[in-house]
Amino acid sequence: MTSRVYRGLAASLVLVVVAAVALLGLASPGRAATAACSGATGCGTIPAKCAGSCPTVAVTPAREVGADQWVTVSLRGFTPGDDVTVYYCSVKHPLTATHPSVCVLSSTPQLLFPAQQIPIAEDGTGTAAVNVAVDPPGGGNKPITGEIPGRSGTSQPFYCDNGANPCAIEVVDATLSSSGSQTPSPETTAVVGLRFLPTSSGCPHADLVNTSSDFSVQALLPALAAGACATKRPAIALNTANDLDDAARALASANAQVLFTTDPAARDVQAILRRTKHSFTAIPIVATADVIALSASQQQQSGAQIIYSDNDYQLTPNMVAGLVTYNYSTPSGSDSVTCPDGSGTCSGLDLLNARSGFVSAQEYGAFDPSEHSGVTDELLAWLCSSPTLPYSVGGKQIDDTNDARQTLTTSTYENNWPIKSCTASDQLPSITSPSATNFALLSDPAQQAKFLRAFAPPPAAESNPVLGVAPMDWSQAAFFGFAPAALQNAAGQFVRPTALSIGKALAAAHVHGGVLSPEHARAVDGAYPMPAVVYAVVRTGAGAATADVGVRTLLTDLLARVPVSTLPGGYVPLPNALEQSAVAAVRADVPADPPAPTGGGRHGNAGGGHHTSGQQTGAGTPSAGTPGGLPGGAVGKPSPVTGQPPVVATSAAPQAASAALTSAAARWAVPLLAVLGLLAAAASGGLRAWERYGRHSAAPGARR
Repeated sequence: MTSRVYRGLAASLVLVVVAAVALLGLASPGRAATAACSGATGCGTIPAKCAGSCPTVAVTPAREVGADQWVTVSLRGFTPGDDVTVYYCSVKHPLTATHPSVCVLSSTPQLLFPAQQIPIAEDGTGTAAVNVAVDPPGGGNKPITGEIPGRSGTSQPFYCDNGANPCAIEVVDATLSSSGSQTPSPETTAVVGLRFLPTSSGCPHADLVNTSSDFSVQALLPALAAGACATKRPAIALNTANDLDDAARALASANAQVLFTTDPAARDVQAILRRTKHSFTAIPIVATADVIALSASQQQQSGAQIIYSDNDYQLTPNMVAGLVTYNYSTPSGSDSVTCPDGSGTCSGLDLLNARSGFVSAQEYGAFDPSEHSGVTDELLAWLCSSPTLPYSVGGKQIDDTNDARQTLTTSTYENNWPIKSCTASDQLPSITSPSATNFALLSDPAQQAKFLRAFAPPPAAESNPVLGVAPMDWSQAAFFGFAPAALQNAAGQFVRPTALSIGKALAAAHVHGGVLSPEHARAVDGAYPMPAVVYAVVRTGAGAATADVGVRTLLTDLLARVPVSTLPGGYVPLPNALEQSAVAAVRADVPADPPAPTGGGRHGNAGGGHHTSGQQTGAGTPSAGTPGGLPGGAVGKPSPVTGQPPVVATSAAPQAASAALTSAAARWAVPLLAVLGLLAAAASGGLRAWERYGRHSAAPGARR
């Protein structure tokens, strides 16, 4: 790889309005699944093989694709050993024998890995994550440079949009060509067209609300702004995504009117807000999860020793602790357990994720968030609270004596280990890396994704089976095309985030200072161990209503759209009782607007994006809601992280739903299943809004 490749993910982002995407998980050989061709998923077939079983291609998302998105390409029904390549192409002219498509053949500053050879497993499946880009003409945009595959000297520039410049994912099976040609043709190629998110055309009559956030809402805010302009007086967020502490300071200084975060009870956030002498409330908006994002591969044990992607990893708390602290860098000496046949010592991580006929990852890498983050807080809370449980390999129970708490607080390579005790914190200490290319603390999800993709590229660019991980918000992992690991919960089950598994975990959570805190040590069947809720933190009480308008409208509209919208990947609706209580909290705690000014909005054009200047705290037009109460403890109850009364406190709204949240999970069963039953396959995909990233690390050097 070159430095140009590493710069690809740092390219400037365009403002977009997000609509629907659906889940299609990355699967390992023998397990790839093709999503139903509905919603945001697009499908295609290769006509030459349709006399019997048709090889099918599913692309998710194929509609409402965002800027610099990674789409998941899933293959089924192909012949093992076939020469199959996926391309990102211009389809300005329909594909014919005389008009082959112009495609991107190699990585550019705009696109990483837009063309990949996809190994086909024994069951005829394959998978890939492909970087695509919307690139309309005008506005100073430079065209994408492409070439007809298999025909040198055919370089042509092209654009990609929803108008006169359509683009597509094309999967070519060269084995079907009599000459083995990679050139797309109707007989050898499946074409799945892409529809991009429209760039914002502005919303002149909107009230703009200055908001700050951690990285948990970058995809969410522009997605839910899609229908705002259709209302009489919309409110749209101008958001700055940042380090959690900086985001909290923006709210404290009134440069932001709302703080969006999954961690309003973080010690640092509480301390920052306490210094203002004001009161604040946390209102739940949408559910999500904190995940261990994967980019991994395995190697065939015989034949050509082909590298395959492998994103079905199962991880115990101890395995995660060893990976994120850099203690586990290879299977040798990592997570040592007694081998199932009693022959000696084996790597539990390797045993649990072994696949017949393949060599598992022989090298590990981890790319952790370096700044203040709710992801880090939840990760450490889970690792420090989870029980050490056995698991099964080949029908035999493995008793793991390794403990996540001990692994987190000790090091196999550094004497002066900075993690002295197992406690939750929203920032990791400065961990010395044993290998600059394999491990790194990085400033934000885009940097994590860049380093993770460099360490564990697509199979065709890989020479070794590797496992790379990055703790990050689920929506960010989905946007960058990384599958989440299945994590062992306190019931001993390996669970991935879905609407149902997140809902089960939230139903069993307890409440501290008005926010939900998962019960990591409690055995809950089917619960994902690291659920999260995105909260809107707003100032309440005297002085909360100012000349700036829109906060109440914004929050009311967000809650109104979430249950009925198809959310971006990595988000799921709040459970019904929690959503109802949030609507009531907005009514009770967020003041109504002063009279609307004449002549439309005061701020000109609007779009859900990035904003750096501050405005005074404001409110918005009231909107109809559903009665209920915000879950929360009594005002003045000591905060679990500071020992002082929480600054982000309970709502003044009625507490009827609060009792439902803190009761047994059985009281949640009917409303929860009614809302979530059809959503058990959670959304995946997503979009970055305009972003102001924090400090960026230098790109790593070439590892191979």
